[in-house]
Amino acid sequence: MNKPAVPKPVRAGFLGSIDSPTLEPANNMSSTKTADMTFRMDPKWHARFKATAALHGLNMKELLVESFAAWEEKNKTRS
Repeated sequence: MNKPAVPKPVRAGFLGSIDSPTLEPANNMSSTKTADMTFRMDPKWHARFKATAALHGLNMKELLVESFAAWEEKNKTRS
């Protein structure tokens, strides 16, 4: 008895299809140095900040950098 042909399942996740030819190796050999920042925030504020970042397609670092840039622009001194 012949079994019907069953298509191979597509395994889609955060990396997309496993058979995807568009994946590239990680570029984690950047020469840019970074510094850690550690500070404690109210859990409710943290949740709002994280949710706001996600809602706008940003991670928390990107939102922090954009927020600081906006603050600098607003508060720049005039010569």
